[in-house]
Amino acid sequence: MNVIIRTDSSVNMGIGHVMRCLTLADELKKNGCNVTFISNSMLDAVKNLMHGKGYALCFLGSVNKIHENPLPQITDEINTKENTDEDARQTNDIISFMRNKVDMLIVDHYGLDHKWESQMRSLVSSIIVIDDTADRKHDCDALLDQNLYVNGAERYDNLVPSHCRKIL
Repeated sequence: MNVIIRTDSSVNMGIGHVMRCLTLADELKKNGCNVTFISNSMLDAVKNLMHGKGYALCFLGSVNKIHENPLPQITDEINTKENTDEDARQTNDIISFMRNKVDMLIVDHYGLDHKWESQMRSLVSSIIVIDDTADRKHDCDALLDQNLYVNGAERYDNLVPSHCRKIL
């Protein structure tokens, strides 16, 4: 099974998204999955950790080499349609270049939403989103929110498709 994980880390956003994705990647790898990370930015220490664990890491803007000038960070502060569309285009380029069927795309990124995810639909068999904000719509087959909330079961009712499996 081929799995792509789309996440970032930086001094401003920290490494929480990547660390929870690495934990998931380790379990997937133990179960025979081939895991590749796609990123716009990655702190050097985290990049070294990923490589040490044997994971491929592709940077946006380059399908076969490390990209030295990534997109401006897509964060809560900078979340423009232009950047997310370009992010989707570059992610699409990387997945298309890989030429292997992608069974699962895991997205852990506050700056990406249903518009970005919809652009990935034709390239992947399933989309899993890791989210804990419940502040935007998603186009996913499963959504994972690991936090405990009073209204946890209803938080995503109007934010995910009816077929989406919510893992709350």
